[in-house]
Amino acid sequence: MIETNKHKLFVYGILKTGTNPPCFVKGEVYSLGGFPGAIKIGEADTWVKGELRNITDEELLRFDIIEGVKHGHYRRIETTVYDEDKETVITEAWIYEYGNEGRLIGLKRCDEEWVRG
Repeated sequence: MIETNKHKLFVYGILKTGTNPPCFVKGEVYSLGGFPGAIKIGEADTWVKGELRNITDEELLRFDIIEGVKHGHYRRIETTVYDEDKETVITEAWIYEYGNEGRLIGLKRCDEEWVRG
């Protein structure tokens, strides 16, 4: 049997399942209407709340398509994920960072967590 690689993916929007414990990455998250966009991943002094998902190679490639990586809508980067205390490092994981920061000018930044509204 061929084993597929497992990847850790930090999700903060519509890819959340709600079944995994909350965790955090450094960054800023904005509401783009029906979905969020996070920027300054690993650089900001603020936090983005989400959850970790363990996914296969095939799922990672499918999420790249969903997130529009090929077209520059989002870019998949690696970041450090922290526990709820925001001090304890859990792991390194992939995250989709919004690819058009200029479009966020004038939009409301969310307070850690994007909530579908």
